[in-house]
Amino acid sequence: MSVLGGNYMTGEHSDTDRKTGQIRQGGTMREALLYTAADKNGSVTCNLCMHRCRIRPGKRGLCGVRENKGGVLYSLVYGR
Repeated sequence: MSVLGGNYMTGEHSDTDRKTGQIRQGGTMREALLYTAADKNGSVTCNLCMHRCRIRPGKRGLCGVRENKGGVLYSLVYGR
């Protein structure tokens, strides 16, 4: 299933370099709003929509536009 130019099951997204995992040129990461802080495992809960994704470190939510980096949720589409 494709979501926003990527595959949410594998974590592959068109705006991310597959080798480095870094956002390609033009992307800006900024700490996201509307999320619950990390638990003891480093997972955060995104409260942006009704899905309430629980996102483990290094992973993205169902929408593919928010990523947990070290217990902090970042928006990958800020300023686009």
